[in-house]
Amino acid sequence: MWGGNITLEYHYSEDTLLYATVSRGYKAGGVNGAIIAEFAGNEETYREMFEFDTEHLLNYELGAKGNWLDNRLQAQLAAFYQDRSDVQAKQSLFNPESKKFREYLGNAAGGETYGFEAEINFQATDTVRLFASAGWLNAEFENFISSTHVDTEKDKETGTVLPVNLDGRDVAHAPSYQFFTGTEIDLTTHWVLRLELEGKDEFYFSNSHNEKSTAYELVNAHFYCLYLVQLSKTMSLII
Repeated sequence: MWGGNITLEYHYSEDTLLYATVSRGYKAGGVNGAIIAEFAGNEETYREMFEFDTEHLLNYELGAKGNWLDNRLQAQLAAFYQDRSDVQAKQSLFNPESKKFREYLGNAAGGETYGFEAEINFQATDTVRLFASAGWLNAEFENFISSTHVDTEKDKETGTVLPVNLDGRDVAHAPSYQFFTGTEIDLTTHWVLRLELEGKDEFYFSNSHNEKSTAYELVNAHFYCLYLVQLSKTMSLII
C-alpha cells in the first residue's frame, strides 16, 4: 500500500494561483468483528462478510485561488475526478435470531466520483461581509454486488439469496449539490447580525436500503455581541 501526491502550481498573476494535482490514497482493509461474533456459527453463509479489502483511490484535481481588490475579495475553484477500486461500502445485516441489525464493511468492484467546488468571500464595505460556497457531486458505484440489500430475494427452489447489482447507484450520504451563503453586518461597534442560507439535495441514508432524505433549504439568523474585556495586561476575553 502506498500513497502520495504531485502538485504543479502556476502563478498566473500576483493575485491568482492555478494548480493541478494528482494523488493516490488508500483505506486499509480489515475484519468485521461484529459480524464474526454474531454469525460465527454459520460461516458457510456469511464468510464473505467477515473481511473487507483495501480501497484505492486515484484523484485528479484542477483549481484556482485568488485574492483581489486589496484582499477584500477571495475566491477558490476546484474540479476533481476520482477513480476508486474495491470501494469500501457500509452495509447492514439483519440477524433473525437476535432481531438486531449489524453494520459491516463490504467492497464494491469500483466507483467513480467527480464534481466541483467553489468558495468566495467578499468584504463589500467596512461593515458588510458576504460569503458563499457551493458544490456539485456525482458519486456512483460500479459493479456493486450486494447480498444484504433490502431488494434481495431468495431463490424459490434452492432458498439461496439472489444478490442485487447496484451498479450505477449513488453512494450513500453523497448529495448531488449543497450550498451555503450569507452575510455578516456590523450594526454597531459591538453588535453583529449574521444571516445564512444553506441547502442540500436528497441522498440515500444507507447502501442497504432505498430510503432517502429530502432536499432542503434552511435559513439561519444570528444576532450577537462582540465585546473585548481586558482581564490583565496579557489576557483579554471577547464576549
